[in-house]
Amino acid sequence: MIKKLYDWTMSLAGSKAATFWLALIAFVESSCFWCPPTSCVEFQQVLSQFSISY
Repeated sequence: MIKKLYDWTMSLAGSKAATFWLALIAFVESSCFWCPPTSCVEFQQVLSQFSISY
């Protein structure tokens, strides 16, 4: 599935309307995945400092 999505995106990038399509994809991606990557990394680093002992 990821390969098909990648191929589809690359075919859009090669078209005449590439700017429009890639801008639309970037907008949709930023709307759906609103959590910035740095926050996810920082959260993971904070959690890794704590260990659970039983």
